[in-house]
Amino acid sequence: MNFMALCLVALAAGEPSRDVRIHLPREISVACRQLTLGDVGVVSCDNATLREALRALPLGRSPLAQEVLTIEQALVRSRVACSNLQTGQVTVTGADRVSVRRKEQVIKADTLVEQARAFLAQLPELGTWTWRVSTRPQDLTLPSSESLKYQARLDSYAAGLAHLRVAVSGPQGDLAEIEVVFKRIFTVRRWVAVRDIAAGEALTQENLRIEEQEVSAAVEAYVPPATALASQPIAKGTAIRSSLVRQAKPEVLVRRNQAVTMRIVGEGFTVSAMGQALEDGYEGQYIKVRNVDSKRIVSGIVLADASVQPQTSEVRR
Repeated sequence: MNFMALCLVALAAGEPSRDVRIHLPREISVACRQLTLGDVGVVSCDNATLREALRALPLGRSPLAQEVLTIEQALVRSRVACSNLQTGQVTVTGADRVSVRRKEQVIKADTLVEQARAFLAQLPELGTWTWRVSTRPQDLTLPSSESLKYQARLDSYAAGLAHLRVAVSGPQGDLAEIEVVFKRIFTVRRWVAVRDIAAGEALTQENLRIEEQEVSAAVEAYVPPATALASQPIAKGTAIRSSLVRQAKPEVLVRRNQAVTMRIVGEGFTVSAMGQALEDGYEGQYIKVRNVDSKRIVSGIVLADASVQPQTSEVRR
């Protein structure tokens, strides 16, 4: 029943008008959308119909989120005086003004994220991937409600980003809608510095270890070669990548004009002779060698002991 209808009921009720007492508190919180006298004050009257009509007296809109409205005692007196109700004597007590706030509840960002994540997990294909929050929402401040409902939906997916929206509704309809953005995550195994590494220092198992890391793109983890050196200072915890590494120069085992042993090893025999290196060489490199006895020049591979294994059996017994 609206306010005018209550007025007519009160006037037609035939009950004698009684004194009205209205008490106003200093502060009050409300959950309604439109304020009435009954929301902001305590109305006392022996005439029940008149009391309800006064309680329904409109005072304007309710406060918005985190807003404080002030209802002056003078406004209450004016609205009662203009109501045309047979109120008799009206006594207003309490505060000169009432601070009115909205009854609110805070929906934590974690709750909104979990609603979005649960929806994402149910989607074909997307639900099987690993996701991390890229854009996190703020906490929501909403009118107080005994029951809230959440409805998530996928807005778009592109370039590894899933944009979802979570709508929050109460008994009186939709209250808010927020966006949550997730980024697709890949897990890779990477070599990571376990301490600070100086430029030029060799990368070994003593200063590196393998760790699983989450990255936003499906890439192969970089594996430094066995002879890798730090091309620049590397801070502890840094994942090793190619730009931080340079190859160590191989050690020269044989120098030009150096006397070397030319050796061929076969099944059950070894043939050796003396030779002269015609160029520098490191392990595994082919160099030219002159056989001291035959004066013939052959090509041979430098071995770890600085001997040379010819490609042909140019060595005399």
